[in-house]
Amino acid sequence: MSGSSPDHQGSSAGRGQDIGRRLSRIGLALILPVLLLAAWQFLAVRMNNPWLLPQVTAVLARLSRPFANVLETGSLLYNVGVSCLRVVFGFALAAIVAVPLGLVMGRIQLVRRIVGPFVEMFRPLCPIAWIPFAMAIFKTWTVVNVFGVRYSNTVLD
Repeated sequence: MSGSSPDHQGSSAGRGQDIGRRLSRIGLALILPVLLLAAWQFLAVRMNNPWLLPQVTAVLARLSRPFANVLETGSLLYNVGVSCLRVVFGFALAAIVAVPLGLVMGRIQLVRRIVGPFVEMFRPLCPIAWIPFAMAIFKTWTVVNVFGVRYSNTVLD
C-alpha cells in the first residue's frame, strides 16, 4: 500500500499541473478577444455614432432578444415578404439578362470574343462581395423604391 501512495500523490500533482496548463491556455486564448471587445467599446463611446459603430453592450442586448422588435410590431411577415420579392426580382432580372446573353455568346463567335473576357473577369468574384456595391448603387435607385424600402442610416449615407 505504501508503494501505491506515492503514485497516487504523483498523479494528483500531475493532474494539478494539467489543470494549470489548461487554465493558462484558456486565459491566453481569451486575451485577444477581450482586448478587441475593449477597443470596440472604447471606440464606440468615443465616436458616439451608434449607426456606424454601436457599443458592445447595445449589440449584446440586441443579440439577447434578436426578434423582439419585429415580433412586437408585427413587421416580421412584411419583412419576409419584401425579402422574397427582392429575391424573385433579382432572379428574374438575372435570368432576363444572362440567359439571352449566354445564348447569343454561344451562337455568335464575335459576341463571345467581345463579351466573354468581360464576363470571365467577374466570374471568380464571390456573390456576397457584390452586396456593398449593390447597396451603394441601389439605395436611391428605382429598384429600392419599388418595394418602398430605403437603406437609410447606413454607413453609405
